[in-house]
Amino acid sequence: MDRIRAAYRGYDETETERHKRLPTNAGNRMMAAELDRAVGRWLMRSGLDLGVARILDAGCGRGEFALRLTTLGAKPENIVGIDLLPDRIQAATVACPGARFICGDIAELDLSPGSFDLIACVTLFGSVLDIDDARSVAKRLTVLLKPEGVVLWCDSRYPNPTNSQVRGWTKSEIAGLFPGYGLELEAMTLLPPLARRLGPLTRWAYPLLSLVPPLRARLGGYLTNRSAPSETGSR
Repeated sequence: MDRIRAAYRGYDETETERHKRLPTNAGNRMMAAELDRAVGRWLMRSGLDLGVARILDAGCGRGEFALRLTTLGAKPENIVGIDLLPDRIQAATVACPGARFICGDIAELDLSPGSFDLIACVTLFGSVLDIDDARSVAKRLTVLLKPEGVVLWCDSRYPNPTNSQVRGWTKSEIAGLFPGYGLELEAMTLLPPLARRLGPLTRWAYPLLSLVPPLRARLGGYLTNRSAPSETGSR
């Protein structure tokens, strides 16, 4: 936890790191728009009724993803977000009013088992380098999830050669974190270092380059418990 806190402080304090994450960058906007479309598609396929779902945003950051879920129909009062960094929790509270945000460690989260219909893990596990730590986090999340609930996943496919604080996850590794769950995952998102450098060519070059499978940087989709009831009406 201390390592992750230090890494994110470094991102905030380093000018080059702040610059490459600017929302005004055309590549960043394209990546965000692609995720928006994909999340709507995944939720529709999962059968989850977002309008009544209780949601945990694990590693919520500044609340951008929680806000994105409200635009898709989630109710802010049904959203709980957790993050390690106090400044991100403060920002999330402003970004998504009405949701509940907690500063702390997922492993120590004091919530009842089976509390959530949906748990979002968006760029959460990419910061967990140790496989045993990752299994521990995943186990805690599945305890908090209803048996028929949905895990939303989006994270790196590859390790970052310029950042040792980020790891990639393969489908088989994700399956190992959530044994017994069915995975509906797809490769997506153009490699960020490339996407951010396209400049005025972004609008046509981004979708064209995204057609090349090895250039897709993330795996995204949803996971469901194979042993849970198949009806979606109770979600």
